[in-house]
Amino acid sequence: MTTHLKRIFFALIAIPIFILLIWDGGILFYILLLTLNYLMVKELISLSSLKINSLQKILIHIFTAVQFFVFSPGPISDKPYYFIIVVILSLANIAYFSRSLFAHKTIKTSNIVLLAFSYVTVPLLMLMWLRHSYFPFFPETDANILFYEQGHFLIFSIFVALWLGDSAAYFVGRAIGKRKLSPKISPNKTWEGAIANFIFSIFGFWIISFLFVEELSLWVALLCGACLGVFGQIGDLAESKLKRQTGAKDSSNIFPGHGGALDRFDSFLFALPIVYIILSFI
Repeated sequence: MTTHLKRIFFALIAIPIFILLIWDGGILFYILLLTLNYLMVKELISLSSLKINSLQKILIHIFTAVQFFVFSPGPISDKPYYFIIVVILSLANIAYFSRSLFAHKTIKTSNIVLLAFSYVTVPLLMLMWLRHSYFPFFPETDANILFYEQGHFLIFSIFVALWLGDSAAYFVGRAIGKRKLSPKISPNKTWEGAIANFIFSIFGFWIISFLFVEELSLWVALLCGACLGVFGQIGDLAESKLKRQTGAKDSSNIFPGHGGALDRFDSFLFALPIVYIILSFI
């Protein structure tokens, strides 16, 4: 079976399961989050330049997994300043990766615990909060009421936008792409594909939110789509640079034809925090 057929076959099986687990929003959804967290942290450790023994790896996995209980919606997590710290860490991580990309500097992985938490775990925490329409930074915000029971549709809007943008970049880049976006990091990406990604990310988020999240205004939908189109691609390049630094083609081979969990969710890790913060201010 060719790689292309493997990708299609796996997607036909995985996407419906992914949708059902998000729709469920219960224990199976939490298992999905913990599984993705484990896989991506494991891959991140393998892409780091550190020599970490088995005990250290176990402790890192335990630390990141525990955060899903500490920050789960409920009495323990009803302390906004905890979440403000999480947001600051997430934005600092995105800023650091972005600076490393544009300044052509090495992404340092020496503080693997902080990196694993801010790069992998925090976006998944925000995915959990978004699923339950939970915006703890501003308890009195209208978003808690406005998007009540709409979390799954907002998540679908985000993933449709990212996947549609990624597909548009691939096909447009192959068809008319001439100007290389970042030849040293990702030789196949082009500016033409990046522009297509941006446009279709906006369209993808808008069309799903328009159909299923009536409470979301047009300007917020367009802003969220634009941020997905920009930060999703930065996240993609950041993960590509991590792989380039270690000489890896894929973060792992856990998903047939798709590589690893980081390969599949690299765009999401940068884009979702930005969108979540935007929705928190509504």
